[in-house]
Amino acid sequence: MKRIPIIAAVLLLSSAAFAEDSTVNTSSSAPEATGSGMGRDWKGFYAGVQSGAGKASLTEYDHREDLGDFLGYGVHFGRLVDHGRLLAGVEIDAGLIRRDTDEARHKLLRFKTVFGVDLGRFAPYGVFGSANFIPDGPELSPTAGLVYGLGANLQVTDRLTLGIEHTRHDLGDVGGYPGTDLHAVLTQFRVGFRF
Repeated sequence: MKRIPIIAAVLLLSSAAFAEDSTVNTSSSAPEATGSGMGRDWKGFYAGVQSGAGKASLTEYDHREDLGDFLGYGVHFGRLVDHGRLLAGVEIDAGLIRRDTDEARHKLLRFKTVFGVDLGRFAPYGVFGSANFIPDGPELSPTAGLVYGLGANLQVTDRLTLGIEHTRHDLGDVGGYPGTDLHAVLTQFRVGFRF
């Protein structure tokens, strides 16, 4: 599980280097294709899908219980604005969480602020916001908490982006029980479309 973000980050960085090298070669053979060329603009609205895996644990005061691995997939929608090379924006995503040990499909709704850096076709970023966990079944009540993490996007074309995002979730008073907290990490691959 821990190898997933490392391998994906290496692949993204390699792709970014290749894309940048291709841009340099294209510029040298066609000087007029500079300035506002493809892959240089991150501002605007975007939407897409995400899928990945994570690991969760439950703590009750001093006792910690490992809940095992889970799958997480869903959709996202957001908007970015740029301030020179700095990027800022907001994003909402809705997804389903399914553990390996059962067939329940829990819901995860997240509202995130996004802060990143424009490096041409490559844009690393950080996120911080709120996470709302809605369990599948009446035995547990919905729980809210924090979500934060890091990610990176790569522009494949003017509108298509590929990315990876690694987030941590800290949710308090799970099921309405004080002192019972849920902690989860989630790594997801993302495909987005800018419009």
